[in-house]
Amino acid sequence: MLNNLKIGHKVAGLSLLSLIALIVISAVELTAMRNEMIEDRKDKIEAAVQTLVGAAQSYQALADSGELTQQEAQAEFYRAATAARFDEGSGYFFAYDAKGISKLHGAKPALVGTD
Repeated sequence: MLNNLKIGHKVAGLSLLSLIALIVISAVELTAMRNEMIEDRKDKIEAAVQTLVGAAQSYQALADSGELTQQEAQAEFYRAATAARFDEGSGYFFAYDAKGISKLHGAKPALVGTD
């Protein structure tokens, strides 16, 4: 079958096959890179949240010991968490209660208390 094709067609076919292979390899590599970047982002967010959880536990310990009231501890935690940033300053924290009411919003504190 290939013996009947002209050399130009053979070269064009090999070029086309190489191009298709390059596109497939690039797509696979780009997908792997994207997945790796997403996992890296998740790890950064998880580390930031764990830091915030540690801060919340510290304020709760202050409330449990009687150094602060529960309301004072929560207010101090919300103040600190509102000011906190992660990911080189571009990330901020937010929290909602079970009813969907904003309890904390680092980017727009005016949204606190809204649905």
